[in-house]
This record gives sequence, structure tokens and C-alpha cells, in this order.
Amino acid sequence: MAKVLVVDDEPMYRKTLQEVLSAEGHNVEIAADGRSAIEIGQRFDPDVLIADWILQSSLSGLEVSEALRVTSPGLRTIIITGFPAKKLRVAAKKSGVFAFLEKPFELDVIRETVRSAMRRETLKR
Repeated sequence: MAKVLVVDDEPMYRKTLQEVLSAEGHNVEIAADGRSAIEIGQRFDPDVLIADWILQSSLSGLEVSEALRVTSPGLRTIIITGFPAKKLRVAAKKSGVFAFLEKPFELDVIRETVRSAMRRETLKR
């Protein structure tokens, strides 16, 4: 199973994703802001990052992803957002984001997206 880091400033999303993905057998860590996510990610070395695009801190989810990929180039990032815009999708694609999901989403969608991210890694090895 995957090591997953979830960063979202909305406690409901953070806790729900932690519970759902842990129940799938994943090792899940959570963070409420970008700086905490980077600190946790450097220690935890996640396979998958699920990050809200707009965080209430000075860092965006995309910036968290870019910072963590310096030391973990194989990190697969799933960006989640309640404010999907073409500009954001383009920036995510340019940055190599694995998936871009619009809130609210069904829990089965996030489960399958994490599975897909891990299959992609398995195929590369």
C-alpha cells in the first residue's frame, strides 16, 4: 500500500480522507497547512500527495508538491480544489501533477485515483 500525505486546511476533508484511505490499508499522514506538509513530507517520504490547491497559508498545494519533489522526484500529486479554473489546470499539468479533482468528489474517486497513482509507479519499476 501507499504512503499518503494529505494537506487541506478544511478539517472535514483532512479527517475524511485520512479515514477513507487508512481503511484501504494506506499509511496516511495529514497536515493543515503548506509548511507543516513540507516538514511532515520530508520525514514521512510519501508516495502520494493529496493537496488542496488553495491553502490558508502562504503556500499553495502546488508549491508543497514542488518542494517535496525536490527530494522525492517520484512523488505523485493529486490536487483537489473547490475552485477549478482552466489556469489552475494548466499550471498543474505543467508541474507534472498526476490528477486534478474538483471538490466535492465521491470517495470512490479518490480511492481509485490513489490506486491509479500507485499502478503508475508499479509499471515504471
